[in-house]
Amino acid sequence: MAISAGEIYRRHPECFDQETKALLFRGDDPLDFPGLKLSRTKEESMKINSLREPHIVIAGNGMCTGGRVRHHLAQNLGREESTILFVGYQAEGTLGRQLRDSAKTVQMFGKPFDVRAKIEVMDAYSAHADRTELLEWLEGFKRFPRRVFLVHGEPRASESLAAEIRRRFGAEATVPRPGQTFELE
Repeated sequence: MAISAGEIYRRHPECFDQETKALLFRGDDPLDFPGLKLSRTKEESMKINSLREPHIVIAGNGMCTGGRVRHHLAQNLGREESTILFVGYQAEGTLGRQLRDSAKTVQMFGKPFDVRAKIEVMDAYSAHADRTELLEWLEGFKRFPRRVFLVHGEPRASESLAAEIRRRFGAEATVPRPGQTFELE
């Protein structure tokens, strides 16, 4: 998915901020650099696990809940010379959050894995809008939606945002519980 997303970005340079446009103008593509090898297939990804020389695996983490990243973690969590760097948010209850919160052992594939790798966190990157950006986005509606559902985020933050939407816009804002369903008209 990350490879496809990168291709979409390349087709739409008008979406880049000024700093990224300046990099591209100088010929410095932030989506490509020397030594970068993209792994599209499961087989290509599996080959990474046999590497013993220093390397960096860039993976769309999905909070480490599924996909190939779990196999890369299985190969590297027990290695003291490895570093796992989280650059995005890790929700409560996910493997990513456990690692970020300094778990000494985690469960994957039905078995325990000791964590000897160094875990680092750099909260500078997020693909999600924050509270302010979401409220600004909602202000842009010519006809405000009759109901807003907040389905992504920590429960306390979601409830707080729902309350602000109700206060600011007088709209019905709902934070659904897991498994809850709604009939839409």
